[in-house]
Amino acid sequence: MECVMNTEIVIGGERFEEAMPQKRPMLMLDSLDSYEYDESGPELTGVCSYCTGRRFCTALDADGSLPSWALIEVMAQAVTATMANYYESRGIRTPVGLLIGVRRYVQGDFAAVPRLTDLTLRAHSGFFDERMAAFDCSAGDGSGLISAEAKLIVCRPGRNDFVRMFSRPDRAAPDPGLFAIS
Repeated sequence: MECVMNTEIVIGGERFEEAMPQKRPMLMLDSLDSYEYDESGPELTGVCSYCTGRRFCTALDADGSLPSWALIEVMAQAVTATMANYYESRGIRTPVGLLIGVRRYVQGDFAAVPRLTDLTLRAHSGFFDERMAAFDCSAGDGSGLISAEAKLIVCRPGRNDFVRMFSRPDRAAPDPGLFAIS
């Protein structure tokens, strides 16, 4: 099969924050720096940047450092940025996605990422479809002092999945029209 590679970043610059479902102060990433989609695989890879403590976000400690456990959220946002570029390049608004599992989380010997540390996040998926994806993710500062890896499992719930999630047996189900998910 012929390799058909797409490397266009359509959510660059100001478009990045618009396309991301997270908004500041929950949005931690600074940018999507590279993107590859191999249709023959299909494989999807995104590389993102984040500088800890450059601007306020709710996960930072008082001194501006990022607790090591929060790297899972930063990796999840790298997955979101990669998937956002995938959908936006097809003219589809970025859908809501949920992190449903983390496997094999391994980190270096550090409790927090110091303030103003430049991190590179990589998210690579060899498996994804319209509902589920598994991403091998990494975060690091380039020196090897700060490093973490994990496999993140994500899903894109359908409209009726949200109705089921938020309904209770003792109450009437919510109106499906309340959930504006395409």
